[in-house]
Amino acid sequence: MNATEVLMMSAGLMGGLAMFLFGMSLMSDSLKNVTGSGLRNLIDRLTKKKLSGYMLGTGITAVVQSSSTTTVMVVGFVNAGIMTLFQAVNVILGANLGTTATAWLLSLNSIDGESLIMTLIKPANFTPFLAVVAVFCTMFTKKQTFKTICNITIGFSLLMMGMSAMSSAMKPLGEMPSFQGLLTSFQNPILGYAVAVIFTLIVQSCDATVGIVQALAMTTGVPYATCIPLICGAQMGTCITSIISSIGGSRNGKRAALLHLFYNIIKTVSFMALFYTINGFVHFPFLSANASLIGIALIHSLINVIYSALLLPMSGVLVKLVYLVLPKAEAEKDIDEIMSILDPVLLKTAAPIAITQAKLVTDKIADLVTGLFEDIRNLVSHPEGRETILPTLRNKFERIDIYGQSLSDYIIKIAKDKLTTKDSKKLMLVKDALDNYSMMSKTFRYALRTIKLKTEKDDFSIPKDTKQELAMLYTASEEVIVIVNEGYKNNNPAFVKAIPAFREVIYDMQDKLARKAVQDMHSGKITYEQESFINELSQCFGRIVGCLDDIGLSMMNAFPNKKGRSNKINEDEMKVIAELFRDKFESFKSA
Repeated sequence: MNATEVLMMSAGLMGGLAMFLFGMSLMSDSLKNVTGSGLRNLIDRLTKKKLSGYMLGTGITAVVQSSSTTTVMVVGFVNAGIMTLFQAVNVILGANLGTTATAWLLSLNSIDGESLIMTLIKPANFTPFLAVVAVFCTMFTKKQTFKTICNITIGFSLLMMGMSAMSSAMKPLGEMPSFQGLLTSFQNPILGYAVAVIFTLIVQSCDATVGIVQALAMTTGVPYATCIPLICGAQMGTCITSIISSIGGSRNGKRAALLHLFYNIIKTVSFMALFYTINGFVHFPFLSANASLIGIALIHSLINVIYSALLLPMSGVLVKLVYLVLPKAEAEKDIDEIMSILDPVLLKTAAPIAITQAKLVTDKIADLVTGLFEDIRNLVSHPEGRETILPTLRNKFERIDIYGQSLSDYIIKIAKDKLTTKDSKKLMLVKDALDNYSMMSKTFRYALRTIKLKTEKDDFSIPKDTKQELAMLYTASEEVIVIVNEGYKNNNPAFVKAIPAFREVIYDMQDKLARKAVQDMHSGKITYEQESFINELSQCFGRIVGCLDDIGLSMMNAFPNKKGRSNKINEDEMKVIAELFRDKFESFKSA
C-alpha cells in the first residue's frame, strides 16, 4: 500500500468519523425535543422489565444486523435523558446476542451476504434513501413536530452512513491477503484475541470480523483453536463504536458506553480464561478440527447466551461498577435531590402538593440565577481567578439545565390532571418562572461568552467612566433580581408594585449607555468593536429585567388579591424601596 492509498484511506476514515459524530449529535438533540410527545413513556414501557428490555435489544439488533447501531442509539437515548442506565444495560446485553444473527444468516445463505433480503435490511443500503426523503420532508413541512422527527431520521441516517464510510475506507486493508493471513497466524489465544480486537476497532464491525473468519473457514480452513479467540476479540473490539458515540455527550452517555465496554471485557476475558484453563486439563479434541460456518455462528451465540443468563439477573451490579469508575458529579447529586422533591406519587394523589414541590425547584433555580451575578462580577473584577470561577459558572449553568429539564417534564405530567382554577394559575406561575429563569440563564451565558471573547484580547479595553457605568447598571440589575426573587420565593406579589420603577431606571441606564457609546465612537474615543461590546452587555441587563417583569405579571395573576404579610415585605415598604432605588441611581438617568 503506497502513500497515496494510505492518505485516501485516512481521509475517508476522518470524513466518516465527522459524519458519524454529527449524526449522533443531531439525533440526540432532536430526541430531546420529542420527549414530551410520549417517546420517553414508550421506551419506559418497553424497557421497564429486564427481560423485555433484553428482548428489545436482541430484536432491534437482529433486524438491523448491527449491535453498534443499537448501542449507539442507546447512548443517544441516555444522552437525551430518555433512558436510564438501569434500562440501558439490559438493552445492551440483548444487543450483543442480536448481533449474532448476521453470522447465522451468512452461514445459512451466502458468505458475502449478497442476497436480496440482506441487502434491503442493511442500514448502509437504505439510510441514504431515508436521509433524502427526510431532508425533502424537512424542507417542505411547516409542522415543528414533523421536522423534529425528520431530524432524528437524518441524524440516524448520517450516523449509519458515517459508519459505512469508515468501514469502506478501511475495506482495502481488510481485503489484503497478508492481513487476512495475519488473523490465522496466531495460534496463541492472547495474540489472536488482540489481533481481532485491533481489526474490529479498524473496520468498526464485529460482524465484519466474524464474517471474514467464516469466509476463511470456508476457503482455507481455520481450526476452532484460532476461531474462538478471534470471535472473542471481535466482540470486544465492537465497543469502540459506542465509545466514539459518547464523545461530547453527557456524563450518563459516557457511562452507557462504559456499560457496553465492561460487559464485553467481563464476558470475553473470563470466558477465555475459563475455557483455556479447562482445556489445559481436558484437551478438547474439537479445537484441532476445521471450523464450519454454523459452528462459528454457534460459538458466537453461545458465549452471549451464557453470559446474558449469568449477568442479566444482576445487571444492576454492572451499573454500580460504572458509577465506581465514573462517579456522580455534583450536578448529578443535585438532580437526585431534585428528583426526591418531584415525587411522582404526588401526581396521582395530590396535585396541589405536587405544584408546591415544583415551585420549590424553581426557588432553587432562582437562587442559582442570582448566584450567576456574583460569579460574573468576580470574573470581570478578578480575571486572574478565572481558573476557579469558570468551573463554578459551568456547574451552575449545568445544574440550571438539569433542574429545568426535570421540572419541565414534571409540569407536563401535573397539567394532565384535572386542576382547579386556583391550582391552574399556580402551575402557570411555576411554568412562567421556569421559562423566564431559563431565559435569564441563557442571557448570562451570552454575556459570559461576550466578556470572555473580548477581555481575552490583550489590546482590548473600555474607558474607565464607561466601565463604572456598566458596573452601576450591573449593581442595579442585581438588586432588582434579589428583590424579585425574594418576593417570588415567599409568594408575595407586593414586590410587583416596585417593578415599574425598577424597569424604568434600568431601561434609562441602558439607553444612556448605548447613546454615550455611539457618541464616544463618533468622537474616536472608542472603536466600533468596543461600542458593540458595551451595547451587547447593556442589552443583556434589559432582557433580564424584562424576564423579571414577566414573573411579576404571573405573580399578580396567581395571587390577584393577596396582601403582604407582616413577616414579609408589604406594599408600602415596597414603594419605599422603589423610591430609594430610583434615588440611588437617579444620577445615572438620562437628561
